[in-house]
Amino acid sequence: MTRFDEDWIKRMREVYEHREREMPPEVFQALARARNRALGGPVPRFFRPLFFMPAVALLAAVTLAVFFWIRLPVPGPSRPQLSRAAQMLTRESPKLYEHLAFYRWLADHPTQKVG
Repeated sequence: MTRFDEDWIKRMREVYEHREREMPPEVFQALARARNRALGGPVPRFFRPLFFMPAVALLAAVTLAVFFWIRLPVPGPSRPQLSRAAQMLTRESPKLYEHLAFYRWLADHPTQKVG
């Protein structure tokens, strides 16, 4: 904002406050009644948005806490994960060693297509 705008806003605020002080209380009361009629009556304290804020915040906190508590992983016994090759070796190691010479011969002599 420019300096001119700031001065104009300050002057309008002064005029408004001066007129407000000069206005008789009956006019204020009449304006309040007209406002209440136009809005359908005074707004009850219970239905103001700020009333629900603590309840909504508490509900959100409890919901998030329950959500994260349910989704936490259950600790169990930890075992080292073996690779697939290591699992095959541990399961079939006696058979593998029995036929080791055959597997070595296969590696040395590639198969030829018959046909």
